[in-house]
Amino acid sequence: MLCIKRDPTTADGLPYVLLKKDSIEAKIYSLYAEVTLTQIFCNNEHTTGETMYCFPVKRVGGTIKSFVALIDAQHIVNIKDVQRDYTDQLTHDNDTYSSERDENLQDNFIIKVGTLLPSQQCTIAINYTTELGIFSNANLQFVIPMIEIHHNNRYGQLNSYTIDFHCTVDNMADYNRREITQITSPSHLIHIELSKQNIYYIKFMEQSSYLDRDIQINIEQIEKPTGKSVALFSSKILTTNTVGQPFDYYCVLDFEAVCHEVNSSLKRPAPNDIWEIIEFPICLLSAETNTIIDVYHSYV
Repeated sequence: MLCIKRDPTTADGLPYVLLKKDSIEAKIYSLYAEVTLTQIFCNNEHTTGETMYCFPVKRVGGTIKSFVALIDAQHIVNIKDVQRDYTDQLTHDNDTYSSERDENLQDNFIIKVGTLLPSQQCTIAINYTTELGIFSNANLQFVIPMIEIHHNNRYGQLNSYTIDFHCTVDNMADYNRREITQITSPSHLIHIELSKQNIYYIKFMEQSSYLDRDIQINIEQIEKPTGKSVALFSSKILTTNTVGQPFDYYCVLDFEAVCHEVNSSLKRPAPNDIWEIIEFPICLLSAETNTIIDVYHSYV
């Protein structure tokens, strides 16, 4: 969100600039999503203020790739490589990025934007990657945080804002052995279309929303039928087991299945990035019958 820099001589918090429109383009892959937010804010106050943009990096669990800020269509900030620029600014002791110490804001990406006059508009375009949440039965959840946690737990924008949401979801069946069965949203009404290439297109049926909820997309999946070779391989492992203690089940892990080897949609990370997502296929087998009870995946 865009906010006015606090006055250190007062007890006032960070007054937020009114959000008028939010355009969202998202592409969901097997374990992560790439998102571009284009937000338009308007200073409805009668005073001029220095603005700062706050983005909850820790909540999305991802990386900001680029950031652009315009005031009245004029470029104020244009950073194509946020991580590299951030490192350079810290090296040269530049205060472009805030070192906010508020315990509720320290997990935010905070950057100075510029001075906003009364009635002026500011457009923010931010591109980032985010990890998908994994919940029951390895189903996935995609979240875009819209609820801003104020340092005193109060945020007062009562006005609605215009929202334009477009998202694509790859069926993922070719490289993670799971098939999508249902896509739902507990936060907004959505319309879904499926192309011949097994790509889901999602858009919101509503054109207005409020800052009282995050954007959530839930993706339910089922495991594809396991091939005969897996069952034979699992049985071979069991026959070599010499543990004397009786067990009801055995859990077999494949440590050689690395996600980026089978997922062509994952882009090659930059040299300074530390990003390796490993997929562990897991078979749960009955110790009595040596039959597969369930197959699922765990990710690190």
